[in-house]
Amino acid sequence: MKTTGTWNVIGQVFATCAIGAGLVLGGCDQKTPAPPANAGNKQPLGNLASNPQSVLGKSAQAGKNAAAAMQGAQDAAANAANQVTGQAGELVVGGLKFNVPESWKAGTPNQFVKATYTVPNVAGALINFSTAGGDVNSNLSRWRGQVKGADGQPATGDVSEHSVGGLGVTIYKATGTYEAMSGGKQPNTAFRGAIIKMPSQNVFVRLTVPADKTAMIDAEWERVVMGFGK
Repeated sequence: MKTTGTWNVIGQVFATCAIGAGLVLGGCDQKTPAPPANAGNKQPLGNLASNPQSVLGKSAQAGKNAAAAMQGAQDAAANAANQVTGQAGELVVGGLKFNVPESWKAGTPNQFVKATYTVPNVAGALINFSTAGGDVNSNLSRWRGQVKGADGQPATGDVSEHSVGGLGVTIYKATGTYEAMSGGKQPNTAFRGAIIKMPSQNVFVRLTVPADKTAMIDAEWERVVMGFGK
């Protein structure tokens, strides 16, 4: 009997089976790749600008910033033209046109305000026009924190909603100790703030005036706010 040849054949069979088994087991060890961490957290495109941490969100915010910069340049050109043509009573901010009373005296704007006015016959009255981002509620919260009552807590204010030319206007009124962003406290001060909701940046019109002189300017300020055009 040629047993050696027989055992060699059997050995080859076992070796082949072992290799095949190894391949099968190896295939079983390959795990399906895990899905991306955010696969089940799909955000609508409308939320891109409110999520500036993402690439798309940053791109949306950059687009808004570019639009705001272009609008600022157009505002400056329109206001310069108004000065040349003798229409200084028309102020353009954020693409909106405001009719400013002749009694208001223009001051020097800065990086935070587009235009600022005092009212000679109402001592202590100051009106500022500006543009900024952020939603209405966050800006209202900031204003509430700036006007304090006698107890040091935010004063009780009044919020009203309006519509002018298809644009939403939110007005906040409060009286107390006003704490300006630049520092300093102004006791017994009436604060008036309007937020006009715009696509890229909102337009703000603020008034601070000694509380005992509020009646001298309140209605006039509101006419300016509610009388804007496009």
